[in-house]
Order: sequence, then C-alpha cells, then structure tokens
Amino acid sequence: WHYMSRLAAIKEYAFMKALHENGFPTPVPIDHNRHAVLMSKVPGCPLSQVARNSFPDPVGVLHKCLDILVRLAEHGLIH
Repeated sequence: WHYMSRLAAIKEYAFMKALHENGFPTPVPIDHNRHAVLMSKVPGCPLSQVARNSFPDPVGVLHKCLDILVRLAEHGLIH
C-alpha cells in the first residue's frame, strides 16, 4: 500500500499544480514526498459549523460552484 499511496500523492500533486496554474481555485501545491502532498492552508471552517442563514448570497455561491464545474468539464475533467 505504500507504493500505491505514493503514486496517488504524485498524481494528486500533478493535478493540483496543473489546475492551479490554469487559474482554478485550489490550494497552492508546494511539494510531495512519499504519500503526502504539501499545500498552502485554506482559510475556512467545516460546513457543519456554518449557521443556516449566515451566507449573505447563497445563490451566488451556488453559481460560483457551478461555473467552476463547467470550466472543469470544458477542460475534460470531472471530479
């Protein structure tokens, strides 16, 4: 499983780097080693801690997510 984990980390790093270089909103990929990927910290909190009515524009968030999905699909990537 060590070998498979290493391959998964290499692949994840390569995808994240390519997406980041093409303007997709990803953490900044820094490096990978063995089975780990080092990336920048993303500010935020778990969605379960977000209050029900705390989003000022929930429809705007949905549209932003859908726009990203469309861009991924246009590049032939579906995650």
